Amino acid sequence: MTFLLLALAFFQPGQECRSCDALMGMAAALSNSDGPRFMDYIDRSAPKYGEMESAVTGLTAQNTITASLDVLKESGDDEHVEVLVDWFMQLNSDDALEHVTRRRMRVTVVERKVRGHWKVVSIAPLSIFDPATK
Repeated sequence: MTFLLLALAFFQPGQECRSCDALMGMAAALSNSDGPRFMDYIDRSAPKYGEMESAVTGLTAQNTITASLDVLKESGDDEHVEVLVDWFMQLNSDDALEHVTRRRMRVTVVERKVRGHWKVVSIAPLSIFDPATK
C-alpha cells in the first residue's frame, strides 16, 4: 500500500500555496514509483535535468517509495516561486533483502509558470534522489 502526505503546517489561514499542486503531484508520482510522471513536473531546461532523470528513474525502479512533503516556506509571485520543503522519503528496496532507507532533507524547489502550469526549474540538493545504500 502506498501512502502520500502533503502538509501545509506553516501556512496561515487564507494564505495561498501556489506550488502545492505540483509538489503534491511529484510526491504522488514518487509514491507510485512513476519516474516518468515525476519528471513531467520538471522543466526540461532545468540544470542537471538528465542527472535528475537518471537518479529518479533508478530510485523508482529499485524501490517502493513513500514520499512526504511539508511546505515550510513559499515566496515569489504569480510567475515564479521558491519553496522550502521538508522532504521525507522511505525507500523499501524491491530486492530479496527488503532493505529500508529513510531520508529527510530540507530541499529548495524553484518553480516557474509555463503555459499556465507550474514547472520545477531547480531542486537543491539533488542528493535527495541519490540511490539507496544497502
